[in-house]
Parts: sequence; structure tokens; C-alpha cells
Amino acid sequence: FYEDDKESFDDYYKNNFLEKAGTFYNKLNEQNQAEIVTDHIVEYLKLSDNKKIINTRRAIIILKNDLIEEKLDPVGLVSIRIYHNFNLDGSININFTYIWRTVEVIVGLPYSMYGSICYSEYLLEKIIEKLKQVEDLKINLKKIKLGNLTYIAQSLHMFRDNYSENIAKNIVDEATI
Repeated sequence: FYEDDKESFDDYYKNNFLEKAGTFYNKLNEQNQAEIVTDHIVEYLKLSDNKKIINTRRAIIILKNDLIEEKLDPVGLVSIRIYHNFNLDGSININFTYIWRTVEVIVGLPYSMYGSICYSEYLLEKIIEKLKQVEDLKINLKKIKLGNLTYIAQSLHMFRDNYSENIAKNIVDEATI
């Protein structure tokens, strides 16, 4: 449905996740969260090897609600959890879970999914770059890859007709291929 909109998706991702004035950029980098969380993952990967697996439950970036005149003004993205797992072949998956407050299916879902995927790739690159600086690293950087991406929308706004439901299902199917 959206294959001709790649430029629009790229603009959304860059403007909201990477630009300093972006909706999510400020929240993701508030109190240096993204940097601290990627450093935290690197610390656990430094301690790990394929015989001794160490993981963390603490690697979560939380995007706080804004309070404007004692009223909530939440952004759509709520949190990003990052965790890793080791595979039998020696590769390491870096997995991500995105929780979104609410998403409008036909307009918001493909954009927020695309942004989630791109930002995961961005964070994975940051983790690998930090691991390159580690002396005596016991894991093979070439075996680190993007793992599972779990996308949770706490509320999906969609029309309740067969046509709209089919569009939503096709968007999800296309994004997960």
C-alpha cells in the first residue's frame, strides 16, 4: 500500500527521531537517556561471551509526558526496551520493543512502524560503534545483528469496517515480510 511513499517515511523518521527539534528526539535524548542505555547494553555485551550469557532488564528509554498547565500532553512513543540474546550459531540478536500510546491505523501505523525499524537500526549501529572501542572484546562484532522488533500500540484507532481492517492487516503483513 505504501511502497511509493518511501521518501515521505524517510522524512518522518529524520524529522522526528534524528533532528534536534524532532518530536521524539528531545524525549529520547532527555537526560542523555539514549546514550546511557546504549552504554549499558555495551557493558553487558563486554561481560558476555558465548559461554557466559549476561543480560539486563534495565535498558529502557522512557519518554515522559509533558505537563502543560497541569494537563498531560503525551507524545505518541512511550518507551523503547533493548535486550539481547545469543543464538546457537554464535550470533547475537539485539532486540527492541516499542510501546506507542496510540496510533491511527491508516495514517500513523506505517509511519510509526517505519520510524521504529529505522531507529532500531540506528541504535544498533551506535552499540556496534561503541563495542569497536572495547579492548579484548570476547564477542565477534560481525555476528551482532538486528533481532526481533516488537511493536505495541496501546490503542489503535481504525474504522470498524472490512475494508479498513484489511488495510490494517496488509500494512502489518507487508511490514513483517
